[in-house]
Amino acid sequence: GRVLPPFPRGAVLLAPVEKGEPDGGFRLVWGKDDGGAREVPVGRYRVRNYAIEAEHEGAAWVLSGSGKGGADVVVEEGKETRIPLDPRVQVKLTAALGQGPLMVNLAISGDSGMGLSVFRDGKRVDVSYTVLDEAGRPLADGALKYG
Repeated sequence: GRVLPPFPRGAVLLAPVEKGEPDGGFRLVWGKDDGGAREVPVGRYRVRNYAIEAEHEGAAWVLSGSGKGGADVVVEEGKETRIPLDPRVQVKLTAALGQGPLMVNLAISGDSGMGLSVFRDGKRVDVSYTVLDEAGRPLADGALKYG
């Protein structure tokens, strides 16, 4: 079978799924002018990690996702299958104010809830936030710490 990329440039690790958990796999890479299908043995796979590459305003950007919860990909004989990968970044910010200090939780994830890192020109991008009150006044701010 053959698989097609969900993006113009980047890479995907497809791990074969046997007895519920993937082990090993195939790293597939697509370059700037090379978005064609790749041969993969027939079977059921799970996306274990991915990197989506793009350029914007002269900077090289990479979204890098990894984790066990990736999408399943079924490769069938004689068919082309597009890898079902959602390139959107999911951001969840919650804040709670009680008797003590304001508690802020910021979670950023990629496809299927995978952990996500964002890189610009090879350096990890810090994600900052500001929590505002109803009048638009800042209550708290900070930055996401990786790890």
